[in-house]
Amino acid sequence: MPSKTDYLAALQTTASCLLTENGYNVSSLEQAPSSQLRDIIAQLLCIRSPSMDPFVDQRLYAAVDTLLSFEAKKVVVTEAKALIPFSGTNLILWQGDITTLKADAIVNAANSALLGCFDPSHRCIDNVIHSKAGPGMRDACCDIVVCLEGEGGLPVGQVVATPGFNLPAEHVFHTVGPQVAKGFAPTETQNRKLILCYLNSLDLALTYEKDFTIAFPCISTGLYGFPSELAAPLVINAVKTWVTTHPKTANWKIIFNTFLDEDFQLYKRILEQVTNTTLPSQISTTNQSIAKAKSLIRNADFFIISAGAGLSASAGLDYTSELLFKTHHGPMHRRGFRKMYQFIGFHDWTPALQWGYFFKQTSLARYSWRQHATQDTYLYLKSLVDEFETKNSSSTFVVTSNADGMFDQYGFEKDRIYTRQGDYSRIQCLKPCRQDSVWDMQPFMEKGLASLDSETYEITDSDSIPKCKNCGGACMLNVRGGDWFLEGEYAKQEIVYEAWKLEVLHKVKTEGKKLVILEMGAGFNTPGVLRYPNERLAEQLDGISLVRVNKEFADIPVLSEGVGVSLDNTDFLKEL
Repeated sequence: MPSKTDYLAALQTTASCLLTENGYNVSSLEQAPSSQLRDIIAQLLCIRSPSMDPFVDQRLYAAVDTLLSFEAKKVVVTEAKALIPFSGTNLILWQGDITTLKADAIVNAANSALLGCFDPSHRCIDNVIHSKAGPGMRDACCDIVVCLEGEGGLPVGQVVATPGFNLPAEHVFHTVGPQVAKGFAPTETQNRKLILCYLNSLDLALTYEKDFTIAFPCISTGLYGFPSELAAPLVINAVKTWVTTHPKTANWKIIFNTFLDEDFQLYKRILEQVTNTTLPSQISTTNQSIAKAKSLIRNADFFIISAGAGLSASAGLDYTSELLFKTHHGPMHRRGFRKMYQFIGFHDWTPALQWGYFFKQTSLARYSWRQHATQDTYLYLKSLVDEFETKNSSSTFVVTSNADGMFDQYGFEKDRIYTRQGDYSRIQCLKPCRQDSVWDMQPFMEKGLASLDSETYEITDSDSIPKCKNCGGACMLNVRGGDWFLEGEYAKQEIVYEAWKLEVLHKVKTEGKKLVILEMGAGFNTPGVLRYPNERLAEQLDGISLVRVNKEFADIPVLSEGVGVSLDNTDFLKEL
């Protein structure tokens, strides 16, 4: 198996080859973070045409195989043979990433061109499978396309096979599902073609003359528009009938793989009806990830909480929720605004309305959210911190990009909180005229709310609209929104945090102590604030691990030690 050194060398080789053939400069490759290099590689491989000269591409392909082989060591692989079927059947329902399933074959919902998806932004199963298999799969598909010349690509409902290449699965069966136009019900022909995707795959599996494990994703129900509620009973009944007419497949394992929660519940309901049994307990990659995360946290000596906007959203303060916005800011909703997130960087309003909203929002989010919280997210987190501090004083630190002061509201120690992007509890000169033109928000807010028109959300007394105490100019919330941001107060916090971290890293290096970074709700709006620094820290020394909790973006770079957990933040904290 390749080492970390091999991986880094392969990363440089792959990036250099791909960037050079696309006409990009490679001079700054060595300075780029490994995670960013890996993202660039993924995008360039996605848009790359099949190889026209395998000999020329030999160096590139060898480097890519090294990358994927090293990355495979970090993945929790599920053995298809270990999955439990519905009682009396060989039908299985499993929720998870199909590319982590070790099976005789997984089925790919391909397009008729059969070369994979060329759009890096698409999160389709075709894209995911090709990216994890490597470019050899696109070349193998290209060879098949050459044989299909004159047929206009792979016909809908037909199936072809390639090796799995770097996937745990031995083979990949590629099939093309029917496309249903938006707003239309599928036709009988489309129903029949969808069924053929499944039955032709099973017929192909018969040719291997062995007890077979095969996993099907939800074919055609994504971008191809086939309604899930119609597709699920159609294909489940068709597969069940096929099994009864092929008694030699009694020891097979036929897996219906879902990724989305709603698809899992749909398939569960139908399979329980069709088999007249209940869903057996199943191996879960999420459960395995949770178990690893719990072990890392429980065995840590030091603990960093790294909190993004998703953590407060889990506690109910969701800046993207229209319902939440309408509930707490009805007058603004009637004006046509729909969510709190709209006001980040917003300028098209009068000072009277601007500060009317700012004061109401600050009063809600910064000073009284605890009484509105829909989940005890921060209480669970506080309990966890208290456990660490009881065992070892000063063993924890909070680093957050959130300006809502939630950690302060829930009683975390103020001198152990580093707020990187500012805090709604302060107001500053917008110019700014002086470095010390920063003040406590509360006196301004109390004066402003006293003259707020509750119907219009406007400040009725112009004297209640904040003005700089030093120059008389306009004011703004003391949060990072431009080059006017005054960060002196937060620089003081940073000095304390960096000194604490330096001492902790020394103990990790010299005394074998363990540090865990629990990152929660940090996405890609500002990845340089939390995500990338956390990844670099987790690469720095043995004994430092990153636990990344994020329902959508839980992956951690392979050079970072730790585990990603695809789960809601509050649900994860409950598990602890």
